[in-house]
Formats: sequence, C-alpha cells, structure tokens
Amino acid sequence: MKMKTRLSILSAILFVSTATFAQADFKPSGTAFSNIFMNYNSDLTDGSFDVQRAYLGYKYKFSPEFSTKVTYDVGMSGDGGVYEFSGYLKNAYLAYNKDALSLQFGMFGSNTFGVQQKAWAHRYLYKAFMDASKMASSTDIGFMAAYKINDMFSLDASVLNGKGFKVRDTDNKYKATAGLTAKPVDALTLRAYFDIMDNQQTLAFFAGYKTKALSLGAQYAMQQNHKMIDRLDISGLSVFGMYNATKKVQIFGRFDTLNSTGETYIAGVQYSPIKGVQIAPNVQAFQSNSSLLGTEVNKFTTNYLLSMNIKF
Repeated sequence: MKMKTRLSILSAILFVSTATFAQADFKPSGTAFSNIFMNYNSDLTDGSFDVQRAYLGYKYKFSPEFSTKVTYDVGMSGDGGVYEFSGYLKNAYLAYNKDALSLQFGMFGSNTFGVQQKAWAHRYLYKAFMDASKMASSTDIGFMAAYKINDMFSLDASVLNGKGFKVRDTDNKYKATAGLTAKPVDALTLRAYFDIMDNQQTLAFFAGYKTKALSLGAQYAMQQNHKMIDRLDISGLSVFGMYNATKKVQIFGRFDTLNSTGETYIAGVQYSPIKGVQIAPNVQAFQSNSSLLGTEVNKFTTNYLLSMNIKF
C-alpha cells in the first residue's frame, strides 16, 4: 500500500513538473498581419480602380492557452453617391483555448456563418451569403464558447449584442446563438445554426465538400421578422464551387437567390502567382425580382472585375 502511495505521489510530481516546464519554456510572442482587397470594376460603360477593404491587425499569445487579437478595418462606404473610406475596430478580444474547449470574450468573428465563409474562401470577391443578405454581421460583441465533442461533432454557443461591430448596444436586447458542426468524413462538413433576438429568429443549414481538386458548398438560411420587423420574413439559398485546375489556377462559380432581392451570379478564374497573392478576373451579375425590401424589380446589372487579394 505504501509503495502504491509513493508511486502516486511521484507520478503527480512528475506531471506538475512537466506542465511547469512547458509553461516556462513558452515565450510570449506576437505577429502583425494585413489583408487587402482591391479591384478594377467596369460595366463596359464606366470603370474605376478601388481599394475595397484593408485589414490591419496584431495577434499576441500570452501563454499556450491565452491570446488576444486586435484588427482595424478600413473600407469603402457610399452615401448619396459619394464614396469615402471609413475605419472601424473589427476585432478586440481575449481568447482561451485548451484541449477541446475554446472561449472568446470581446469583439470577435461571430459563429453565424464562419464555417460557410471559410468554405467559400473568396471573401475579397464577395461577402458570405448571410452577410450579403444582412441576416447577420461577420463580427459582434459578446461571449462565445465552443467545444469539440469528438473528431466528428463540435458545439458552439454565444450571447451577443446582435448589432455587429459598428453600432453600440443601447436597447438591452441580446442575441443568443447555437450551432452544431459535424464532419462524418474528412471531406464533408455539415452545420446547423439557430439564433434568436427579441422577435427575430434565424435558422441556417450548410453542407460543404472539399478535396484537393474540388470544393462544393450549399447553404439555406431563413430569418423571421428580419431586422425585428413583424412579418418581414426573408429566406434564400447559396451554392458555390471551385475547381483547382493547377496548383496556381482555380475556376470558381457561385449562385445566390434571396426572396427579398433576387439572384446573384458570380464566375471567374483565380490565379495565385505566389503565396499570399490572388488575382481573379470575374463577372458578377445581379437580377432583382422582388420589391420586398424596396428593390427595383426586373433590373439586371453586370459588372466585370479584376480583383486582387494580398494577405501577409
């Protein structure tokens, strides 16, 4: 019995010593980063060179578990036909990650459509479906927890202001979210998501398939009482695909349909000459067929773009 007790004590001492050594061996460090979206946009009658958005930020790890991230977002906004650059704080949060548990507190990327946006992988060309349809903001303020149950399932939940990152919360109304992500096989990702904020409710489903050469994705989303307006219900579908013709050349396409506005068509070719640089000649067409949100009905527009993404 004494021998077992001694062995237990010795094992505990070794465990604590190893953990302490690992902490002592860790050196806090940080990294600056940037992401820039640029394009030349033309409808064959008029054209312009634009820097659509630039992210400037810094990531820092205090320890193996604790880290922080601050991002400044400079983008182009238009009011009355006059376009100007405006800057916002995009990220400012403290994160904790250990084993299967992840926590975030502050201003961070919300869990609403992060999985879908990562699968689309062309944010510099066009926003994720739920972002473009204004069902949710890409970033919000609050608290989020995620837990990896096993290699197949993971859960996430959050409590957010629900106003995005540009507006301060003043009405004491909060958004509660919950999501379940499943990976039955390495190439397939499935996700279900739900949120509620006052009288507004959102439900979304996503399926993504990715191999070395081919990526496919589809998302259906619906929102009751959009912007908390009674009986203003919107819903739609987004499907996209990418094919890697070579290591540097990718062919892509996307189709969105939304009952409140209409259809969006995107197609093009992406060329990556070096890591961190992507160049994509592409066509984006829009067909409005609904006046639900005051959109002009039966208006078709086409834009021809040369888009560029620089990330470092």
